[in-house]
Amino acid sequence: MAAVRPAIVRFGRSEATDDGGEDGSVWTYLEIAKLAVAALTPIVIVFLTFAITRITKRAEVAELAPPLMPRMRNGPIAVR
Repeated sequence: MAAVRPAIVRFGRSEATDDGGEDGSVWTYLEIAKLAVAALTPIVIVFLTFAITRITKRAEVAELAPPLMPRMRNGPIAVR
């Protein structure tokens, strides 16, 4: 029965060493995924910070803005 080997992606030139092994330029999908997550994490944090800041600024402006139509104490004015 053959041993199951993990999926391997080769990037760059891979040369055999004296003991018949690889020189370390073989990457597994797990290593690629870890690199992608490490690279994308700061970008996602910046995006979320920008989005949350924008939403809170809009809420502050809407809260402090004067109402568009002033309230009337006795109801709307009747037009004749």
